[in-house]
Amino acid sequence: MLRKGMGVPDLAVGLRGKELFDEIQEKHRYRRYKQRRQSQTHQAIGIIAVAMN
Repeated sequence: MLRKGMGVPDLAVGLRGKELFDEIQEKHRYRRYKQRRQSQTHQAIGIIAVAMN
């Protein structure tokens, strides 16, 4: 990411861009994680419901 001859503004933009990118990645990861957990709980609830009947 860092190159010789990069100005301070370029550097700031690069760092900010990386922060934004990391933030977006984190959100996606969290959303996927939440979906996975929900599907696991739904499976567990289904299994419990079947076991109780």
